[in-house]
Amino acid sequence: MSFVEDAAYSRLIRKYYAQEKALPADLKAVQRLVGARSKEEREAVETVLAEFFELREDGYHNTRCDEEISRYQDKQAKAKASADARWNKQRLQSDGNANASPDAMRTHSEGNAHQTPDTRHHKKHSSVPDAPDPGFAQFWETWPKTDRKTAKAECAKRWKARGLEGMAATIIADVASRKQTRQWQEGFEPAPLTYLNQRRWEDSGVGEHDPFR
Repeated sequence: MSFVEDAAYSRLIRKYYAQEKALPADLKAVQRLVGARSKEEREAVETVLAEFFELREDGYHNTRCDEEISRYQDKQAKAKASADARWNKQRLQSDGNANASPDAMRTHSEGNAHQTPDTRHHKKHSSVPDAPDPGFAQFWETWPKTDRKTAKAECAKRWKARGLEGMAATIIADVASRKQTRQWQEGFEPAPLTYLNQRRWEDSGVGEHDPFR
């Protein structure tokens, strides 16, 4: 691919992941979507679509993007179902306690009041760490498997502390797009903790001024 075609490909992939669906079926709409204005840029978009995308009734599809988006959405659905199940269980337990006989509750409380606490075998338990956010889990899975993929626990803490779960789709789309660049494919990607600390997904024009592309 030429330099312009490579930049067009990067923009198309980023838009695909951000939207989590196929690109518009209309060529001009796609060109407007990625900001292709000059004749050379519009031709580059057309060339890339013809080579790397398949036009179907609902738009231009990319098989690899569809597979990654499907995996991400499936994990989101499973995480939501798990959270709903936990919530329903807690609600049922709460309802059960609320509906318990007052006499039974009083008897139970009085019995506990007359018991002498046994502290002979009492041990201090460390707090159980929170489960990672589903968005972070997908972010970590999407990150390329290289020597720089380290400090997962620290990354998870930073993710939670900065409230990044709400923008998980944007971050994952950016990582997936960067994985297609020559720089990352040749092993010049940053460490994930550096990426999160510097909020790299907010960089504009990813790939277009990349000296390693």
